[in-house]
Amino acid sequence: MHEFALEFTPRALHDLDRLERPAQEPIIARLDELEANPFLRGKHIKKLKEMDLPTYRLRVDSSVGSFRVFYRFRGMIILVLRIVAKKDADRIIRGL
Repeated sequence: MHEFALEFTPRALHDLDRLERPAQEPIIARLDELEANPFLRGKHIKKLKEMDLPTYRLRVDSSVGSFRVFYRFRGMIILVLRIVAKKDADRIIRGL
């Protein structure tokens, strides 16, 4: 079986570090699920349209807020581009 690895851009690490621990935990848990099965489909994962490179959005809803994780595949690596609050997602997408 092929194994994928998570890799974070410096900006994604900065995004994650800026969040409080209660917000980080559900995001990290969801990223662990994604790493174990990166081709899951459903309401939490969406392929973004009109992007130069195939880019995906992972939705993470928790008691402390709603977040979006944007990522791409680079071979066997899941490259996490940004981790942002839902309210900032549309603005961030334009900059990817």
